[in-house]
Amino acid sequence: MAKVTGALSDFGIQAFPELQPRIIFTASGPGVSGARLFATKPIIVKPANSGSFTVELMPTANIRPVVWYTVTIEWLDPSGNYISSDELVWKLFVPSAGGELSDLLETPANPSLIWVGPTPPPNPQPGHKWMNSTTGVLSEWR
Repeated sequence: MAKVTGALSDFGIQAFPELQPRIIFTASGPGVSGARLFATKPIIVKPANSGSFTVELMPTANIRPVVWYTVTIEWLDPSGNYISSDELVWKLFVPSAGGELSDLLETPANPSLIWVGPTPPPNPQPGHKWMNSTTGVLSEWR
């Protein structure tokens, strides 16, 4: 199993534990690896009051056919009903080493952001830009 970590907040950078949010990870389809047959039963994690969470997921690299996770966020209304949700449209591929959710999601690049450092960004996608702080060269993934 691989540990995937992250933190859930609203756009005001506030956790909202009073609404009892939960994050649901669902495989895109059934799969096999070795002697195991995997079903698409959702894996549900409830973030801590701070919004932080850790979930253990099966790495997707060795599963056949190609499988990824979809991620859905649900939270309560004041009456205690799950009425609001966000379904992330990006695919989540999980390596055996796990990692931070935001680094693992296949999200489109924000063209206004440039990664600056001596090494390329993790998991670059088309449109990502990197300014090599050692050479001063600006690169873009296509």
